[in-house]
Amino acid sequence: MTDGAQGLAGRRRILAGLTALAAGAIAKLTAAGRAEANANATLSAASTAAYGVLASPGTSAPIQPTLGSTTHAVIGSNSAIATAPIGSGVFGARNGAGLAGVLGVNASDGTGVYGGSDSGTGIEGHSVSGDGILGFSSGNLKYSLAGSGSGQAHGLIGFSVNQFGVAGINQRGTNYAGFFSGGEAANPGVLIDGTLIATGVKSQAVPTGRDGMRKLYAVEATQPLFEDFGSARLENGRAEVRLDPVFAATVNTGIRYQVFLTPRSAETTGLAVVAQDAGGFTVQEIQGGRGSYEFDYRVMARVRGHEQTRLEPFTRPPVPTPPTDTLAQLRRRAPARPAGVDD
Repeated sequence: MTDGAQGLAGRRRILAGLTALAAGAIAKLTAAGRAEANANATLSAASTAAYGVLASPGTSAPIQPTLGSTTHAVIGSNSAIATAPIGSGVFGARNGAGLAGVLGVNASDGTGVYGGSDSGTGIEGHSVSGDGILGFSSGNLKYSLAGSGSGQAHGLIGFSVNQFGVAGINQRGTNYAGFFSGGEAANPGVLIDGTLIATGVKSQAVPTGRDGMRKLYAVEATQPLFEDFGSARLENGRAEVRLDPVFAATVNTGIRYQVFLTPRSAETTGLAVVAQDAGGFTVQEIQGGRGSYEFDYRVMARVRGHEQTRLEPFTRPPVPTPPTDTLAQLRRRAPARPAGVDD
């Protein structure tokens, strides 16, 4: 046998050994009930298409996925309207208005689409002129879009450059547009970093025992004011009252502030504020009175930094139109699915 013939025979023996190993591996997978994937790819200068189809064990015949079964299929299709991000595990694009690039449906109580990441973003949505991410639910007391944070992670957060960061709209008016729960009464409630504007009344709901929960309403003013309350004692017809320094630091006591007095004696001839400065005020009994008794006072002063603010005009910003699509409408807009996948 020539050297060339011997080399060819050796290569054939190696190939036969590899084939036998592959056959054994396939047999083990088949015996374990594992599926063998049949992958195909077509490349051209203008586009790339790649898809994977679940196959029967030991064959290349595709299995039609059925909701609720243990079989799965993933199809990625690249079109002229989008380019798959580099390193994407699954990319789907659809060249058609109102059609879904990637569709996930679960007819049972499982998850339709799930995205997870160890340190990156689990699910991210982008749109040039539409909605980034939409969530719909018709279940009673279910969330159309929910976020749950653990540790130091936020549950749900919204950002916007020029519009609402988060918008909550109740379309029928039979319930509240938003709900925030800070836990029990002793725990923090809702924090607003900035101005709070309401077109309706502001109230606090408190328990009354026999009469149940009742609403008490906030007093509104024409300008930003802070107020403080206290009691003092008149001695020989005169009293010096010093403002709480913490309260004084929040308001501008360098300009005139209002003081309201209530004597706690039926023998009084009346009280008057005869002097005031940034630190406090002087109270004196009128008509030369020399009484000694307690009185209550109420101080109202303008909020520091808002001394000139009064009855500011307000224009209601445009409110986004709520999405009206139902789950059935979304499914009708979705791309065609393989046979065996029902609504």
